[in-house]
Amino acid sequence: MLFPVSGLEVNPVLPAAAALVISFFTSMSGVSGAVLLLPFQMGILGYSAAGVSATNLVFNVIGTPAGVLGYIHERRMSWPLARFVVSRLVPGEVMGVLVRVGFMLDSRVFRIFAGLVIFAVVISLAVRELQVVRRRRGARGAERDAGSLGTGEMRVLGVVCLLVGILSAAYGMGGGALLAGVLLGGWNLSVRQVAGTMLFANFCSSVAGAATYAAAGRVLGHPTLSPDFRLGVLLGLGGMAGMYLGARMQKYFPVRLIRMVLIIVLLVVATRYVTGLPWGHRP
Repeated sequence: MLFPVSGLEVNPVLPAAAALVISFFTSMSGVSGAVLLLPFQMGILGYSAAGVSATNLVFNVIGTPAGVLGYIHERRMSWPLARFVVSRLVPGEVMGVLVRVGFMLDSRVFRIFAGLVIFAVVISLAVRELQVVRRRRGARGAERDAGSLGTGEMRVLGVVCLLVGILSAAYGMGGGALLAGVLLGGWNLSVRQVAGTMLFANFCSSVAGAATYAAAGRVLGHPTLSPDFRLGVLLGLGGMAGMYLGARMQKYFPVRLIRMVLIIVLLVVATRYVTGLPWGHRP
């Protein structure tokens, strides 16, 4: 099947199946499959144009709504926190697209940047794991409610959200993967408040990022900046199925082991990108 925007010609089963498998396991670790789908597109499919970041965001737009509705149905959404985070994250996403288009069209430069972002995701995952261990040992302080954050703390959080939005959009993912570790480790908020809020933030910021990439491609006359919607839809449908199955099957899998394996895989990918070691297709 030909994907005209990206210029790829691959069996449509491959991206959908990859998104399903990746999302199945990453959803159990509390992160979007977008963090690994971008290396898949670049390394396995050979999609290295700037539109790969935009296409990754389309995956989030399609793959996350079902999960968001699930959290809303279970009343596990902190709406005041969600509104605050999204209002700062979305402007950051728009700025991140401009950074990607203005300074990182060279795939070699982008690979180094992507590796650094993946390292940041690893740190976020490690913080979550540490919080789980501390809670089990009873060494963790009392969890805070988002409404208890002071004015100064909210200002700092707003700046953090803006910066995370810039990094996330330039990479091609929502900001939840990075923000979750900050909220859990830096502000000691509960997982119950953070999980649904971050998924909702992922969706809103991904819509903003994908739309900005599409607008940039049209305004600048460079179709390669725009998302490949056909590929993004396939990835999103596979991701939706993977997240659904992951949520249903999570109780049958050793989640801590999966999280540790995911951290190792991400470390390998990040190291390859930062050091320039060979990885699949090269431009």
